[in-house]
Amino acid sequence: MWIYVTILQIITRTKQIKKYEYCRSLEDHAHLRREKNVIGRSLVFRTSAVEKYGKTKLHRIIAMEEHISQMLDHANTEFKKQNFKQAEEWYTKFISSCLQSRQCEANDLAIAYNNRGQIKYLRVDFYEAIEDYTYAIHADSQFEIPFYNRGLIHYRLGFFDDAKIDFQQVLKLNPDFEEAKVSLQQTLLDQQQKIKRGY
Repeated sequence: MWIYVTILQIITRTKQIKKYEYCRSLEDHAHLRREKNVIGRSLVFRTSAVEKYGKTKLHRIIAMEEHISQMLDHANTEFKKQNFKQAEEWYTKFISSCLQSRQCEANDLAIAYNNRGQIKYLRVDFYEAIEDYTYAIHADSQFEIPFYNRGLIHYRLGFFDDAKIDFQQVLKLNPDFEEAKVSLQQTLLDQQQKIKRGY
């Protein structure tokens, strides 16, 4: 029932990614993301950036963006291989670099926080996982997966009100998210049973 989040699984579940064209794999998604970056910056950004920073500084900024992007690629590769210790280290480096440089896409930052939260969940560090899912939500509030994952932990800890809010938010963002529908129904059922028992 728990979701190991990669872009491939998000696509399988949601049929599309709202901000990017449909793509079949994590690599396709990363490629499209980079292409959009290059196209979007090619004329307007680069012309204004050259005027603002000069060519040398602009080259450094572009190199830094590519370096940061490679960190996320390394992290996702290790995550898919279930090398969770290495993946967590790469996600942490990526997150730190993003926060320092402010050169990252919001969705990339959200994915990094979400997947690092998943690693912490697997270690049974529930409160640290909740914290990472919350950071993922702050980075990209339209990304439904961290809401779902946080809701599962809230449910598991018996925080039914919080779980209900998270699952409802998932369904606002993606009404076709079947696992969230099932989880919400189970949360409501267990909450009612808890009320009947009186504790």
